[in-house]
Amino acid sequence: MTQKVSDLFQCGGAAGLVPNDILTGNIIGLEYSYSTASQIGVGKGTCYDSLNATKIVKNGDTTVDLIEANIASWAVDGSAVLINTIYNIFVIEGGGIKFDTDVEGANIAEKKRWIGFVLTDDTGSGGIIEFKQSGDSLTFTTVDGVLINSGITSTSFVEYSLLSLLPTVRCETIGYTTKHTSNQRVIIFSLDGVDEILVGEVSGISVWGSLLYLSATPSVWLKVEESTGSVKISAVTLKR
Repeated sequence: MTQKVSDLFQCGGAAGLVPNDILTGNIIGLEYSYSTASQIGVGKGTCYDSLNATKIVKNGDTTVDLIEANIASWAVDGSAVLINTIYNIFVIEGGGIKFDTDVEGANIAEKKRWIGFVLTDDTGSGGIIEFKQSGDSLTFTTVDGVLINSGITSTSFVEYSLLSLLPTVRCETIGYTTKHTSNQRVIIFSLDGVDEILVGEVSGISVWGSLLYLSATPSVWLKVEESTGSVKISAVTLKR
């Protein structure tokens, strides 16, 4: 039986909630978008906080800078925007937006709700990697995605941790893309290093697929034939 993300994350007991068959996670709106390497836009919307006790309303669309004033974990992280780092996005009581490197928002004192994340690149300023987000879907739009493997081959499974790339407990599925410059290339996925669950064959083109992601095991295992090409995360389904 196919199970929707909304079936897994229903809010219980709070009055006035919109049914889950309209929007998943009892979140209305609150979608976010890439603006610049240091700024995102967040739309208006309504949700309940992480304890399902307090209604949070954001009345207008705003732009939010990835700067000290908006990063709750600023002092904890070393007072800088970090490279290659996940910044979780929270809407807080009163309708404001805060970033936190902690997926639970441990550095945010206000009542809050996780609405998504951004990932910074490896440039000196830690620029936000470009993306598009709609509902529970987030797609990386720069150079086909976020790199997992580049030119590494193995006839047995090699484990690749996703903890530095995704807030794995908040990701239901990941999509991948792989490119190869010549000949045929086979990429085999596993979630435990034993069972093969997805095979991609590439011959000079991109191949797109979808992989069920289990948050209890925040890694993927790959077997990759031939040394050219790459495997990247192209999209994720969020648990909002």
